[in-house]
Amino acid sequence: MIPTSTNLSVAVAAKAPANVDAIAVFLHKQANDNHPEMQRIPSDLRAEVERLQRVGAVTGKTNELAVQVIEGKSARRLLVVGLGNI
Repeated sequence: MIPTSTNLSVAVAAKAPANVDAIAVFLHKQANDNHPEMQRIPSDLRAEVERLQRVGAVTGKTNELAVQVIEGKSARRLLVVGLGNI
């Protein structure tokens, strides 16, 4: 659990930084593999989001939250936040 006094910063980038503990992706219900917004997500993260969609773990519903540990040089978390309809 993150204490409420933890400092946090948010940055929008085309490439995911390597030195972070978590990465958030905001997902609409209508976002599918061909949606332009999905194409803006870096390919390694997009593959994880698409996999979560295929198995029904995320749908993009309003206020939906899924947390997935993604493997790499160091373990970090992928947070997929549902935004509902476009």
